[in-house]
Amino acid sequence: MRYEREECLDLSSSLRRQWIETDGLGGYAASTILLCPTNRRHGLLVAPFQGNARRHSFLARFDEWVSSAGREFPLSVARYPGTLHPAGHQFLDRFEAFPWPTSTYRIGEVEVTREILAVRGAGVVLSRYRVSGREGGILLSLRPFVPFREADALTAENDGLDRSVERVPGGIRVRPYAALPALSLTVGPGESRFEEDAQWYRAVEYGEDLARGEAGREDLFSPGVFRIPLDGDGEAAVAATLGAPVEDPASLWRRESLRRAPPPRRARRTARPAPAPPPVAAALGRAAGHFLHRAPGGRPGVVAGFPSSGERGRDLFVALPGLLLARGRVEECGDALSGARTLLHGGRFEGLEDAAGDAALWFARAVLLYGEAGGSHARLRDELEPALLELAAACRDGADAGCLLPSAGGSVFSVEGNALWLLLLDAAARISSRAGRREQGRAWSALRRRAAGAFLERFWVEEAATLSDRGEDGVSDRRVRPAMVVAASLPWSPLSRPQRAALVAKARAELLTPRGLRSLSPADPAYRGDLGAEECGRCGAARPEFLGFYAEAVLRAVGRGRGPGAHLRGVLDGLEPALSERGLGHLSERYEGDPPHRPGGDFAHAAATGEVLRAFSLLGIRAG
Repeated sequence: MRYEREECLDLSSSLRRQWIETDGLGGYAASTILLCPTNRRHGLLVAPFQGNARRHSFLARFDEWVSSAGREFPLSVARYPGTLHPAGHQFLDRFEAFPWPTSTYRIGEVEVTREILAVRGAGVVLSRYRVSGREGGILLSLRPFVPFREADALTAENDGLDRSVERVPGGIRVRPYAALPALSLTVGPGESRFEEDAQWYRAVEYGEDLARGEAGREDLFSPGVFRIPLDGDGEAAVAATLGAPVEDPASLWRRESLRRAPPPRRARRTARPAPAPPPVAAALGRAAGHFLHRAPGGRPGVVAGFPSSGERGRDLFVALPGLLLARGRVEECGDALSGARTLLHGGRFEGLEDAAGDAALWFARAVLLYGEAGGSHARLRDELEPALLELAAACRDGADAGCLLPSAGGSVFSVEGNALWLLLLDAAARISSRAGRREQGRAWSALRRRAAGAFLERFWVEEAATLSDRGEDGVSDRRVRPAMVVAASLPWSPLSRPQRAALVAKARAELLTPRGLRSLSPADPAYRGDLGAEECGRCGAARPEFLGFYAEAVLRAVGRGRGPGAHLRGVLDGLEPALSERGLGHLSERYEGDPPHRPGGDFAHAAATGEVLRAFSLLGIRAG
């Protein structure tokens, strides 16, 4: 994605479009096209640290300017009350989002390029600056801003901050607050100097936060200024890290950039090149890696979304099949499932956020998809299938007289949770029979039959040809929601093919939008289709993550003919404009249910990415 000068100077769009770089450890760098932060979670080094899983903002940004022949020209921009300052965007010539964020500034005959790259698995963010078009006499100045606060918080000028600067080879180390780790900033190659000049910059504003009615103003501390000569076609790289100072940032840049964008290999003459995936699949295939990370202890996991969310149980297991299986990375998915299995105790995951209490059921579905994708037989036999049997036993103990599962509260029965429960019961019966435990397999089959009958009795609404969303104290909630699509999509279900087809037709008529399935039908009096729905996930916001279930339900209900395939390709390809609306190359967590379907929530969402990739894979399209 490339944006020329005219688009960059359109502030209404350039301050809305956001990029992200992730380090695979839960940390990231993120901002807008102009590198002007619009919410408090933007920053160049935002990361958790040892002993604290909550992300903190350590390096917000740099004030940047170049000097030549006694004149100074700003590159950076920030918002203060009533103004943007400095106005570096006036020199921005173009911006490219891939393979990493690259901004090119033109000042007369001089061209200055800034690139930003997060080093995967290292907790380091690199900023590289290059200059061309002049033989010498260019001085780059960088003033770092170091908030040292939780990513969701704001800070204010205070006397408790430690202004001292420790000198290290090639740069500095600062630790404004003793409760947080030190930040190291180093520069290379060549000579540079750091001038101590402690300053508070007051009333920095975050427009996106303010527009939502939230607090959006803070004071930022800076310990001083780096002065970096750039002679001729010179370049310099700056490394920011909470670890040991990076001794040679330029060499680290070269290694990481080559690893991220290796030179193309010459194809064999006899090999037929694989067809390129469609634009949406290709973009989301690139985006998928941003969500994969190593949790504390080294367990592979999934960040639910950026910039606000951490790891959540449901999102982890909904996203994994699309992020990995749909891209052919079967055993990477197996590693993540094996790691998660160690957290499963008594039907619950310890240490994983599980607000709805259904993460274990989604884990079971992910294990079954892993097996269908050709996952390791030994891993399934020795680790994952025994975990499913233990989970089924724990759920059985919590079932009601009709063999259905209540929610964590004990009185609400959801159609989605019980559809997953039936899938688990079917898996338990098959696993037991395959292992030669026939009596146990028959017992699970009998329980499945009882639960299937109770499911239809409790949830199927014959006169409306639909599923109720949930039931509580004998009262059915018959509002049209996407949970019925999840139930219609699963491979084992008591629903007949005509029943699945009726659910698909209703979803297409009332829930489907160009950005996903609405969380509530517009025919419902409680429906809200504007951004206010962002505060209420069940009021009407459209969510792309349901498109994978929708695609699977369509194929199970009406088959794989030309008509269903063309319909689904139209839905999926129609997401292309969304990839440049807010998160560049990403799908947002939710969108308005009504046109123009403005985005909200996290601007990069794992489950949305994974399920759309899975939908493409169901149509035979893989994004590697």
